[in-house]
Amino acid sequence: MVSTTTEPDRDPVEEKPRRSVSGVLGAFGYRNFRVYWISAFTFVLGWQILRVVFAWVAYDLTGSAFYLGLLGLVQTIGTVSVVLLGGVAADRVNRRMLLFFTQGSMALTVFTMLALSQAGMLEAWHLLAASGVIGVTQGIDQPTRTAIIPALIDDRRLLMNALALGSSVWQGTRIFGPALGGILLDQFGATTTFAAVTVALVGGTMLLGLLRIPTVMERDRGSVIGELFEGLTFIRREQLFRSLILLTFVDSFFGTAYIYLMPVFAVDVFEVGAGAMGVMFGASALGALLGTLSAAFLVHGRWPVHLLLGGAIGFGGLVIAFGASNILWLSLSFLFLSGACNSLSMITNQTLLQAAVPEELRGRVMGVFSLTFGLIPAGGFQAGYLADTFNAQVAVIIGGIIVVGFVSILLLQGSLRNRIRDASTIVSETEPEPAPTR
Repeated sequence: MVSTTTEPDRDPVEEKPRRSVSGVLGAFGYRNFRVYWISAFTFVLGWQILRVVFAWVAYDLTGSAFYLGLLGLVQTIGTVSVVLLGGVAADRVNRRMLLFFTQGSMALTVFTMLALSQAGMLEAWHLLAASGVIGVTQGIDQPTRTAIIPALIDDRRLLMNALALGSSVWQGTRIFGPALGGILLDQFGATTTFAAVTVALVGGTMLLGLLRIPTVMERDRGSVIGELFEGLTFIRREQLFRSLILLTFVDSFFGTAYIYLMPVFAVDVFEVGAGAMGVMFGASALGALLGTLSAAFLVHGRWPVHLLLGGAIGFGGLVIAFGASNILWLSLSFLFLSGACNSLSMITNQTLLQAAVPEELRGRVMGVFSLTFGLIPAGGFQAGYLADTFNAQVAVIIGGIIVVGFVSILLLQGSLRNRIRDASTIVSETEPEPAPTR
């Protein structure tokens, strides 16, 4: 397929970044990126609080670790059912408008939970239904959000920097977002917490109206299904894309699943409350933010194999250590370090994918990539099942072992290491050029 683009009229502030490509804030030199980052920060802060209130209210209503996993399964079904089509949509229509739709839908869903809570009518099945709706919106939001970032900057050497700073929104809000959610729950209850989340989601959505992204002329298109299979075939044939996406799947489905068992660890293992549970979420997020900011300096794609695979195997080992620990302060240390390792690995993964993917396939490839993140809740389901069958600690240890085993297999593939090095040169050597979007 051939795409043709117009040469857009650009705002003078978009001509060149205000900072050096070697600076940690390099991508902030572009107005579009700054606006997007503030919008994402506001929206994602609400999302982080929402995760805590959903988990805590569900466990309070049911007392079941399995039900926590069921929440994750329902969300995953919603995401998986549309995420690949969401990637196709991100290649066919205006990406900013897609974000308006997804963020607005999530805000409306949370407002409904607020109304039910205020009326004293909130039940466990309401949370299941809301999780399904949120899963569907995430299936469209995730590939669109990932695909839009290269269009916010002109200098491709800043790609890893922009992805790291974009990821810092998630990692940074994970530090205090869950803790804030725990405080709101402890001090004011679920209704006030739902209200705070609604305000954050609406605010982040409205800020998207300030984005000014160049338009792209129509390209020749096939059917939706045909375009979907074109993206899947590309991934299947290319070893680099196939391996990077499989790594993300294993990390998400098995390694990161422990987050859905946090209420169980808080109540049954460490015997603490919602506030301390928020601190546990925050410890992992603080480490992830440290890893993210470290990656933001690596704008030339240095040491890709070490960051990608070394970070992944370190993450798996630390997840095992967390599952085996019965001491709260030691477990917080493991969560902190695992967050740092996982962040370095995942940002390197995204950078390599974004650098090597053809622009006309970006949305579809990012759709498949986002599918792996969408499976995190399904990983929560299998972890919840194992926790009910054995216990939460055994469930987390099994997940960590699977991550370490898979990364060990990748380390043995010399051809993959060579392809990773080739892809990293695209980031470090490409001259600045506009990145079109729609």
